[in-house]
Amino acid sequence: MKRIDPLTLHDWLEKNEDVQLIDVREQDEWDICRLPDADWIPMHKIPKAAAQIKTGCPVVVYCHHGIRSAHCIMYLEENGGFDNLYNLDGGIDAWARAVDKEMPLY
Repeated sequence: MKRIDPLTLHDWLEKNEDVQLIDVREQDEWDICRLPDADWIPMHKIPKAAAQIKTGCPVVVYCHHGIRSAHCIMYLEENGGFDNLYNLDGGIDAWARAVDKEMPLY
């Protein structure tokens, strides 16, 4: 599984790289904080949402700490043939600690 650290993702976003962000957390987590322009597809909806996931650019999948997103990526790679997925190391928690220190932690 490909991984990306928060600082590298921040660099991609600052350079306006073509990248899709997918947040697989639950509604209450999404309401607390999220990455700008992320698509919200809760983990339980991933099997039916493969059509919403781009194939022509890197796709960064994230959750709170990176465990649920890793499971989603494994599912999509095994069942959807995706090869452009990246797991955000440490999830949104790591992003908040390394990149956006104003983002609420939970």
